[in-house]
Amino acid sequence: MKELPKRILSGVAVLLVTATGVLINKYLYTALMAAVVVLSTIEYYRMSVDRHLIKEMVCIILAEVSAVSFFLWQSPITLLITALLVAIAMVLLVIDGARKPDFNVHLFFPLLYILLPVLVSYALVNGPESRFTPAFIAPVIAITWIADIGAYAIGMAFGQRPDSPKLCPTLSPHKSWAGVAGAVLFALVAAVLGWLVYGWLQVDVMKLWQWLGLALVAAVAGIFGDLFESLIKRHFGVKDSSHFIPGHGGVLDRFDDLFFAFPAAALYLACLGVLA
Repeated sequence: MKELPKRILSGVAVLLVTATGVLINKYLYTALMAAVVVLSTIEYYRMSVDRHLIKEMVCIILAEVSAVSFFLWQSPITLLITALLVAIAMVLLVIDGARKPDFNVHLFFPLLYILLPVLVSYALVNGPESRFTPAFIAPVIAITWIADIGAYAIGMAFGQRPDSPKLCPTLSPHKSWAGVAGAVLFALVAAVLGWLVYGWLQVDVMKLWQWLGLALVAAVAGIFGDLFESLIKRHFGVKDSSHFIPGHGGVLDRFDDLFFAFPAAALYLACLGVLA
């Protein structure tokens, strides 16, 4: 309970920063996503990669920033720079490997696990004629995080009893099927509220059943994203990816569910044909 005020304050701060990046314009969104990618990658490297590969890590992080910046400049040069930096990281790894043969696959894993979902998220913010719009990205983030709150609240209330079935105790002993039910329930309620708010704002992007489908997709994907990061932390023997966000852990701990929800939601909305 002592951690609760700190958790609430830091959670509000993360929410305000995220809302600013998502709702204002593409420059702030790109800055937000660049910060998420860089900080999450650093946290992942702290868990997985030896410090003697610092040169390679810097190259990969710069490559990620270059790839994210493509959304702003729409220039093939940024993609060329991204590929060049990844190639340089590979060359440096060969040079270091000549002295100490050790190929570390974790060096490149953030490109798939962290960068790729963020790049996919741009499909959710590109409106007609490639104009920035939060119409789809805001609901995805809101529903996913509200589902996470539901999983925590219902899981703590009903999922910690001795007879309560656990979701995946080998990865996360506190996650329960009650928490899954809470995540789905909160996500569905959030979807209905989103539909009502968008109707009040006269923003007609989805029908109610499409909102509910998005809620299910985001909630389930978010659960798998959370479990996947639990698998990573279990493998490396750590509790939190860092202590960057007081009461919550690291940036990777806060955005892990979105790394799965972004691609799942984009695929769902693309199949519906509602994305521009």
